[in-house]
Amino acid sequence: MSEYALGFVSDYIKAVNESDLPALMEMYEPEALFVPEFEEHLIRGTDGIREYLVEFLSNSPRVEHVGQEINQTIHSDGHRVISGELLYSWPDSPGSDLTARFTFLVNWEEGVWLISTQHNSCSP
Repeated sequence: MSEYALGFVSDYIKAVNESDLPALMEMYEPEALFVPEFEEHLIRGTDGIREYLVEFLSNSPRVEHVGQEINQTIHSDGHRVISGELLYSWPDSPGSDLTARFTFLVNWEEGVWLISTQHNSCSP
């Protein structure tokens, strides 16, 4: 696992655990695509992602890395794919823990790596 991938996921986890919406939003491209597990449609762009994250963060989720290592694949065009498993829990709802796989497709944009696509799904 690369230090970059671990750092990127650590930043994501920290922002979720601190309910830091601005820090999370800075991780996405303006036209990013977000594919959440429990939505009936894709979410595209910062307005839609912000709306989703505001609702998600309002439930005070806690996130930690579990399961397999965080993986990183670098494509020939320079895109990176980062994937792994996170445990989501909600302190106000005991027993509601959920382990989910995540995949981030990140691109180098103006000196920083940004999420262009995020997909979450429940782990079997």
